[in-house]
Amino acid sequence: MSSWIDQRTITTSFAAEQTLTSDTVPVSVDAVLFWLVHDVQKAALEVQDYTQAVSWAAQTALRDVVIPDALQDAMSREAQATREKAARIILGEAEMEIAHSFQEAAKSYQGNPTALHLRAMNMLYEGLKEKGALMLVPSSAVESMGMGGLMGAAALAQSQLVGGVGGDDKDKKVT
Repeated sequence: MSSWIDQRTITTSFAAEQTLTSDTVPVSVDAVLFWLVHDVQKAALEVQDYTQAVSWAAQTALRDVVIPDALQDAMSREAQATREKAARIILGEAEMEIAHSFQEAAKSYQGNPTALHLRAMNMLYEGLKEKGALMLVPSSAVESMGMGGLMGAAALAQSQLVGGVGGDDKDKKVT
């Protein structure tokens, strides 16, 4: 049996393969293999298609980089930490925007006590319009808004509707 075996350096290229760099970063790699036949007799007699066998062996060696479980876990934790960091940055930016809005609102109310008074009353109304809502308002806020008399009158009116406080009970008929 005779066969021609090229003993020059041969190049074989590979399409993109997934592998890891030395610092464990997954990358896609295009590769070129440079190889030559040292033992012509073995190449001709012991391997059916030595060129294909060399190509497959090189591709297999390139793919033979499996990510260990511990490394996958570490990479997962790193990715989670990165996402959490991004979420905190977004939350911080939102807080800054809110603070800026409050600062602008404060400028609007600074020279307009009537607008501030109306805003405070609206906040009370919004808080109390929910059924069963309870709102604690510092007495200084009630006094500064001039709501002491207003709240007292509202409480008195409500108590008269419920129990008839201050009315004459002898004229009422009980059924």
